[in-house]
Amino acid sequence: MSSGGVSRPRDGPISVRVAPRKDSDGDRLHLTVGDREIHATLRLEKFAKRLMLQLSDRALDLIEIAAVVYAADAAIQRGTEIDRRLGAKWRRHFAVKVPVREPGFWAEPETRSALRALLGLLSDDTFEFTFGATVRVTPEQASLKMPGQQSFAAEEALLFSGGLDSLAGALEETVNRGNRVLLVSHHSSTKLQNAQTQLVEGVAERVGSHMIRHVPLSLQVGEGQSRENTHRTRSFFFAAVCVSLVALWGLDRVRFYENGIVSMNLPISGQVISSRATRSTHPQVLTLMTRLFSRVFGRPIRVDNPLFWKTKTEVVAQIRDLGAADLIRQSRSCGAARELTKMHSHCGVCSQCIDRRFAMLAAGVAEHDPASSYEVDPLLGDREGKDREMALGYIEAARNYQRMDARAFFSHYGEATRAVAHLGLAPGPAAERLFQLHRRHGEQVTGVLDRAIKTAIDDAEGNGPGPSSPVILAGLARLGGTPAAIAEPASGAILPKGRASGDEPLKVRLRKRNVVEIEGLGSVKGASAELLVTLSLEHLSCRGLGLSPEDFSCIRATKLANRLRISEETVRRRVLQARKAIRALAKEAGLDLPEDDAFIENLPWHGYRLNPITAVIDDRDDRIPAKAPRQGRSRRTSGS
Repeated sequence: MSSGGVSRPRDGPISVRVAPRKDSDGDRLHLTVGDREIHATLRLEKFAKRLMLQLSDRALDLIEIAAVVYAADAAIQRGTEIDRRLGAKWRRHFAVKVPVREPGFWAEPETRSALRALLGLLSDDTFEFTFGATVRVTPEQASLKMPGQQSFAAEEALLFSGGLDSLAGALEETVNRGNRVLLVSHHSSTKLQNAQTQLVEGVAERVGSHMIRHVPLSLQVGEGQSRENTHRTRSFFFAAVCVSLVALWGLDRVRFYENGIVSMNLPISGQVISSRATRSTHPQVLTLMTRLFSRVFGRPIRVDNPLFWKTKTEVVAQIRDLGAADLIRQSRSCGAARELTKMHSHCGVCSQCIDRRFAMLAAGVAEHDPASSYEVDPLLGDREGKDREMALGYIEAARNYQRMDARAFFSHYGEATRAVAHLGLAPGPAAERLFQLHRRHGEQVTGVLDRAIKTAIDDAEGNGPGPSSPVILAGLARLGGTPAAIAEPASGAILPKGRASGDEPLKVRLRKRNVVEIEGLGSVKGASAELLVTLSLEHLSCRGLGLSPEDFSCIRATKLANRLRISEETVRRRVLQARKAIRALAKEAGLDLPEDDAFIENLPWHGYRLNPITAVIDDRDDRIPAKAPRQGRSRRTSGS
């Protein structure tokens, strides 16, 4: 049993079986996921139900397959928090048996391949499908099929989440381009549904209700049956409904509106595997959606993202320039929608809230998004633990984007190269434009941070409130030093411990994968040397990026365990052994290394690194190993 109380098989895939529909089932699907009975209910308003009458069998199959995938995704947890960090149970394997109206089409190798490729990239899971024939029902028996004809001539179709980006998209299509737009929404709570409705009404007041038709829908797993909150397959269901409706108007595309920084979702810290690692609108995902949907409907149907080349700040500025800044207050960006209150519409600690607040400040529209609407002020609020790491990781990523050149950017963020082939440009221009997008984001975020720091300094000099922001202070200490006007950095900041004044750093030479020479001290060999080699290669990588010493990154114990193929507990013992060996060599050489962190630092919430003040790597030796040592058999555990 996982901590969520969900039974997971020790070996083999998780079985997902869909029960045949009964006349009285209405909008409900019944599934058996593993050894648990699950039901999922699709709720549509009358307009959408009338449209369902006209959908093809293949379109209805697509929607039901997407609903089954979403329900299975929600029903099985991706392990415990520890499992998430170690990755032991992050990826799941589902064997799905689902009845469909056109089993022959869905069983075709090309269709299976397109479906599996999309879900694999989107969810990080493996889905295997077996398609059987469904029991057909007449239109009178199916509650989704009601008499009526479509009366709205849509010219574009958008997925409308109620966030800032989808609001910008609705305004762009209606106000700026004059298109009649179908807005398809999915909501998981009435709070989000109300926000979506208010935004649609706000746009309609500007362009007329005849320009917009809103299709809100809800797919909900039975109460108490949902165990996994990442919901990475939600966008597939969302898009499947939208593209099926789009097919009725003979349109050739579905539009996701989302800024390019979120679409790319490059990692900002080691602990965001379940949040910012999502790929809902990644360029490659949209390519795979285009491939699948075009095959399902037998003609080219494109899924695109017109906002990809904009940052969040530029999206907010677009809303402002279209005269709709007053609608910003009704939009919702928070990743914790179910927990929000009337007083606090945003939590303030998730990555979406932090990104939103920085964009508001950068675009100069903060009055439309007051800090009081956040439970914790994203810029000035106190936080600790994972929430603190999230804020610092966001700032660190922005600083990296601002400082790096293109070569360093793609070297550090290797996953960015995966998107280049899916941007509709030649590789060179696509890569350059992608880099410049992230650089602009970095400049916008750091601009807000710098102005906040100046305000804190001015307040301190004028005996005002003073520098009260742990995030600002820790971010400064971690990412570029603290101005003299701000006294002590917050605890947990990455500030290296130096040696006595005037001491030169110790020069480290990597002779072999299990021999490290420290100039003037001697050699460290064996397992301790393997650890030092791994830390030294990270040190060299940071230096190659042009980072200042205080910016040099750490390696978490989990990653060290992975690279060295040992357990986390063994990592800790090995660090102690290496420190002891280095202190012994120093003592023999008449040098004083009194602190444990004098050579190998252990920074809370960040991990281990070579102290960049005490150590410097001599990279002139051509015997430096190309990568960290990976010897011995894996003994990594899923424990703490």
